[in-house]
Amino acid sequence: MLFYSFEVIVTREHEFCDALSNRMSFRGFTALHYAVLIDDTHVVKALLEAGADPTIKTGAGYLPVDFAQHSPVMKDMLVKASTEVLSSYVTCVLYNLYFVVGSCSLYNLMLSGVAV
Repeated sequence: MLFYSFEVIVTREHEFCDALSNRMSFRGFTALHYAVLIDDTHVVKALLEAGADPTIKTGAGYLPVDFAQHSPVMKDMLVKASTEVLSSYVTCVLYNLYFVVGSCSLYNLMLSGVAV
């Protein structure tokens, strides 16, 4: 894996994506956002497998998938990973509700395999 110095990243920001303007703020960007911007499918895949969260938004409110518009393979990877993260979050919330409230018919249906 290649590591870039901060100076290289700052001087090459304009090369990341044609869709970005000079007014773009890079506040809140994660490694996953940058991997998508440089269009590196292998790095995106490695980050997702290592547990990178594709649902984190930048300071301006952009998800990593928002920068993957020109790469259908990468976009599909990010959408699938986002769905898995959100699904596990919903399952966790329902699981916690089950134990707080004492019973949750929606959670019981999910456990029984019934499509909700």
